[in-house]
Amino acid sequence: MKSKTLAQLYAEHEGKVSDKWSLYLAEYDRIFNEYRFKPIRMLEVGIQNGGSLDIWSKYFSNGEKFIGCDINSDCSLLQYDDPRITFVIGDANSDKTRDTILQRSPEFDIVIDDGSHMSSDIVKTFAKYFPTITDGGVFVAEDLHCSYWEGFEGGLFDPFSSITFFKFLADVINHEHWGVEKRRTDLLRGFFSKYGFKLDEGLLEQVHSIEFINSICVARKSSPQSNLLGYRFIAGNIEKVVSGHAEIMESPLKSPSQTHNCYSSSDLSPYEELPLRLKELADRNGQIEQLNHSVDELLSSKSWRLTAPLRAIGEQFRRIRALRCLILQAVRRDGGVFRTALKVLNVLRREGVMGVKQRLRLGVYSANQPGIIVDGQSVDRNDYTEWIRRYDTLTDEARSKMCERIEAFTHKPLISVVMPTITPIRNGWLRRSSRCVSRFTQIGSYVLLMMHPAILPSGNYL
Repeated sequence: MKSKTLAQLYAEHEGKVSDKWSLYLAEYDRIFNEYRFKPIRMLEVGIQNGGSLDIWSKYFSNGEKFIGCDINSDCSLLQYDDPRITFVIGDANSDKTRDTILQRSPEFDIVIDDGSHMSSDIVKTFAKYFPTITDGGVFVAEDLHCSYWEGFEGGLFDPFSSITFFKFLADVINHEHWGVEKRRTDLLRGFFSKYGFKLDEGLLEQVHSIEFINSICVARKSSPQSNLLGYRFIAGNIEKVVSGHAEIMESPLKSPSQTHNCYSSSDLSPYEELPLRLKELADRNGQIEQLNHSVDELLSSKSWRLTAPLRAIGEQFRRIRALRCLILQAVRRDGGVFRTALKVLNVLRREGVMGVKQRLRLGVYSANQPGIIVDGQSVDRNDYTEWIRRYDTLTDEARSKMCERIEAFTHKPLISVVMPTITPIRNGWLRRSSRCVSRFTQIGSYVLLMMHPAILPSGNYL
């Protein structure tokens, strides 16, 4: 007689209520098929109204023990006719409740977690009861859709959600291929610290497989040796496409070192690093807000207002020192005040007084900027003459290369350069300029305009 499916048993069940998603019923037929007629021992965390224990006892007809656990004290009202069914009231993750459960059965073939669905509880339940699972047994975490919800300590990118934990177990299974000197426990260090539990290396070696189904994770347990990739097993002896298989027969896989790989050698996973960086950003923003508040308090203080005249005088002295430096530079570079004055007059004629003022402000600012280092020497970044010498002067070698390239042209165009000739200074204008120069020398601030090569480089306007 063909055995009934789990869905059929649920459909005909009467009595205590059991609440399962339809997908679970179909998948459990596949997942539990190998245990169906064995003398299994089962633990279910979270039984609510208790109907599931009745159904499991019928589904695993040869099962030895079916133990349920629920934190709700109202479960004391439940009664079962089947002596194989028993339950414990308490928090399954407390040491006291765990000890009570293990007194009734020290090990299990199947553990189903249908408890609070909080990420912390799911992870800790795995840590407490996966060690009790027999070789070849299975741990099932139900309702992992809650792992994506904030109210259940989760979120799509939550670094410590229960589904993230099980994803890490998939990496634990592939530990021998990491290519870095890290233990399996290193990967789960953040969870240990977050939820206050430990898993040792020996236990993690026994995680054989991790299977994700919609809202379910199935973790199977097996001996460490059976979880290794093993050796290459090669069958056949005809190699018409790729040869050399005889040489690698029974050889193990040698994973390349990944110590240079930032995605492998990092101490923290991106899941763990993200919240740390977000916290650092929040702390930095808080510090900025605090500094802004302190500045506002300082600027509004009485002492700041009283010392304003002193700061204004100090600023004027700094400007005078900068202007003095500009004057000395102009005298050394341009050969005296007269040529500098002519440059200023040219700016006055072209741009007016506002142009002079703008260039004066730029000159004072530039004078306070540090120089740059070129070929080991400090160079004034605004020295136009130096720029011409370094970057705008043709050498004999450069000319020679130009000539060679021109000679190689298949078509040599004719280039004409037309230059207008203008008498720059007329006698009348010169007399007026002389009077202007005399007046200008009395206005020291405008003379300072021309003292910086970034404003009027030597030879730029005259």
